[in-house]
Amino acid sequence: MAQAGDPDILIDSIVPENRTGDTIDGNFFTFTDQIFVWSVIARSWMAQAGDLDILTDFIVPENRIGDTLDGNFFTFTGMREIFGSVIISFKLTKASKAEFPALDGQCTSLVVLQFPGAGVNPPYTHPRASELFLVVHGILEVGLLDSSNKLSLDPPLSLSQNGAEYSLACPEL
Repeated sequence: MAQAGDPDILIDSIVPENRTGDTIDGNFFTFTDQIFVWSVIARSWMAQAGDLDILTDFIVPENRIGDTLDGNFFTFTGMREIFGSVIISFKLTKASKAEFPALDGQCTSLVVLQFPGAGVNPPYTHPRASELFLVVHGILEVGLLDSSNKLSLDPPLSLSQNGAEYSLACPEL
């Protein structure tokens, strides 16, 4: 017979009768309950992932007033010049904070690299950035030099933040 200070009375009052046989190692959660709790915890950690380097959502430049911001402020037309031109030497066209003030605080930019046949872009790094290559015409070979100075010519699926890389434009066949 259980007495008033007996823990069995407390356990019987907390755990429903149909759950008393479902304990695992003395725990009152079933294996399914434990899987659910751990998956919720894991998902909450995944939800916190993101770019920790981003500075702000949006910065209005000092020389602009909120009333003067319209669609033109968020439209960049500097890339229109790259289409239809003949590439004789390496040409770089960029849209960064200096050329496109709407990017201020976004930690992003756009650069178009136009290579002539057999053109080379020497090794460079991305201290705070990522990049996406889109080859419109021709073949572009990309290599990665990792932190241990090993050159990898395999197509990189992802690049480390401080890895050096190079680009080589192959002449058309």
